[in-house]
Order: sequence, then structure tokens, then C-alpha cells
Amino acid sequence: MRGNTGWVRRGGAVVAAVAVVGAVAACGADGAPTKGDGNGGQVKTPDTFTSNVAGAMAKCAKVKVALGEPKRAEGDGDRMKLPLTMTNSSREACLLRGYPGARLQGQDSQAWDLVRAGDEVKDVKDVPLEPDGTTTAYLTYLPEKGDNRWDVVTLVVTPPNTDDSQTFKWPGGSVLRQDASTHPGTYIGPVGTWDSGGA
Repeated sequence: MRGNTGWVRRGGAVVAAVAVVGAVAACGADGAPTKGDGNGGQVKTPDTFTSNVAGAMAKCAKVKVALGEPKRAEGDGDRMKLPLTMTNSSREACLLRGYPGARLQGQDSQAWDLVRAGDEVKDVKDVPLEPDGTTTAYLTYLPEKGDNRWDVVTLVVTPPNTDDSQTFKWPGGSVLRQDASTHPGTYIGPVGTWDSGGA
């Protein structure tokens, strides 16, 4: 089975340039992905966040997810990236922070909860959203057409700090399943800041 031999982090578009204070560190010092669960390793948080960008704001509780078009992650070999656009569907401004949960579900009825990529202190940013405001997280994946392919049927996305799991038809075809790997080629990045490679 092919391993992920080219783990390189690249900066993405910065939506809000102030790092999170007091983020829960779940990654190693080398910024390697760490295992999450189907809800993105969500932890219970207060109803508000304190942001250096916007002061105390309610956390986003109503978030609508939409999938963009997959495209090649430039400089990352065969890897592709899938934009996950998140819209504040409430009537009030709110703050979005952290990683969405991302679960792939296969044709074989098996599930894979994707690991988080990047450094949860350096890469996680505050993203203030007005009503109907949007931000993006990127899911990077490693396609596979050979004997080791895993046929994915659906993607379940849970916006950060919510339990609102939203299910989509998977647009990326078969992938190389590496859920036992410490550095898999398929992973999820945080909202707003890090596009995990590519343009």
C-alpha cells in the first residue's frame, strides 16, 4: 500500500489573521495530522468565543455546508483537494473556529473519520461571519484506481463546534484508504486559513 511520503504544509488564503488563544492542541509538534472522530473531534465549548479580531461573539450554531469542485493540489503529487464552503445561515453575526468533522463512508459500509492536518495553535484562526457570510475548509484526498482502491459513496461533514452532520454524495471517486497511517494522504484542514496545498 502506498504511503504518504511527501507531507508538506503550504499556506492558504488567510481569512482572519489572528491565531486562536487557548486552542486545544491535538497535533504533534511537527504539525502532523492527528486522529479525529466523526464530529471532527469536537469538544463542548461555551456559547461564545472571545476573539482578538471581534471581541466576544456567539459561536456559529447554524452553518450550511456546500461542496465545491475537486481540483489537483499543486505540488502534492496525485493528491486532490475539495473545498467545503460554510455559510452562516443565522440572522446574527457569529464566530467560526476550528476543524469540521469529515467522515468518508464506503460502498462496503465501512467509515473513515479523517485526521486533522496542520497545527491547531498556528493554523486555526478566528473567522467572524456576518449573516450569509462564508468561509472555506479544504479536504485533501489521495485518489486510487488500483487494487488498493476504496470506493467511497458519501461524505459526512459536521461544521466546527456543532453536531449538525450534513451528508453529501462523494464527488472524488475511489481513494487510497490509510486510516491506520500516521501520515495519511487524506485529511481535513481548519476553516478559513489553510488550503492544504495548491493554488
